[in-house]
Amino acid sequence: MAVTKEELVENGSITIYCKRCDAETQHLIRSKSSDKIKIHCNPCGKNSTRLLRRLLKEKSPSEKGKRRRSDDKKAPQYMEEAYYQELSKHEQKPYSQQGIYQLDDVIEHKTFGLGRVVDQRGENKIVVLFYNIGEKKLICDKVVSPS
Repeated sequence: MAVTKEELVENGSITIYCKRCDAETQHLIRSKSSDKIKIHCNPCGKNSTRLLRRLLKEKSPSEKGKRRRSDDKKAPQYMEEAYYQELSKHEQKPYSQQGIYQLDDVIEHKTFGLGRVVDQRGENKIVVLFYNIGEKKLICDKVVSPS
């Protein structure tokens, strides 16, 4: 999808990504100045203005890809299988907003799965470190101190 300067002529057309269509579509070039270009998406009719320097560097969503994590960096604790095994060994409480929790409790959440209570925020909020997800703040009835 890389656009070249030669393609950017008034009343010409280019194929670029349209956020409204969520696809690469044909756009008509309405006007062009030294730093901006006005375009019209043919399928959805959206008019927009883009900076030339950004348009020339723009990549399609398929070309962008995710940043690769270097192999020398270790995965966070909650991503490791050992963390899941450790959580599985403990008694799991089902999560409920009316529940009473304390630090280091292992909870089972319907959406997020297994996690450990790692922090308390106020009287009725807990921070839970879920396996493969990370930290989430959840509401509860009360947080009690471990005895």
